[in-house]
Amino acid sequence: MRKYTGIRVEEATWAEISDYLEACHLAVLPIAASCKEHGLHLPMNTDFIQARWITQQLIQSHELIVWPILGYGYYPEFTNYPGSISVTDETFVQHVAEVCLSIFSHGVRHLILLNTGISTISPLSTLAKASSFNGGLHLLNVYEGQCFKTVAQQISQQPIGGHADEIETSIMLAIAPEQVDMDKADSGLCSGVARGVLQHSDPQSDNYTKSGVIGDPLLATREKGELLINAIVRDIDEFVVRLSN
Repeated sequence: MRKYTGIRVEEATWAEISDYLEACHLAVLPIAASCKEHGLHLPMNTDFIQARWITQQLIQSHELIVWPILGYGYYPEFTNYPGSISVTDETFVQHVAEVCLSIFSHGVRHLILLNTGISTISPLSTLAKASSFNGGLHLLNVYEGQCFKTVAQQISQQPIGGHADEIETSIMLAIAPEQVDMDKADSGLCSGVARGVLQHSDPQSDNYTKSGVIGDPLLATREKGELLINAIVRDIDEFVVRLSN
């Protein structure tokens, strides 16, 4: 007997997936970096952890099928930091497109791209509009939801943010506190962020941030994180309900 309303592909047999597909035609493909720097206080797989947590909320409350998280993608801004991986936008789009087509081949009617990245928004937006998917591919940018943006604006105290900052660190304190080392957290780049690759070894660069942080994680709290994750869940629930009706 299934424990949850939804199902994870990697935890089921093909026969169980086949049975589930007969009744459910809504699927989720999470896209979240597993190798992207997140300062000195958060692990490289911070995005991956968040995507895993979010999809866990989904399978507990919605009838849908969650495919495994795509952990490599288009994250060019962070490649100056050891361990951070990025592929070209062309390679990224082609890879995601082929995975999506394979998922649709199993009878899925609506597929949600659950995206936790920023640099991935533009290529995924273009992909979601491709005629080959006949309107069945839907992009859900986790941190672009109205509830989330409203709460983030209300609670944020940092002058600017964007990466491993007050907001993201607060979320991690709420969902995976054991992965956060606040003793190593420090204020990162807090003004004048330019487009392009972040730098940790060139103090003369406009994008110099020794820790890799944009914003101020020292302002993060678990209480802020609870407000933020509740807002994320509300946004995603509304999105899923609209597609389910």
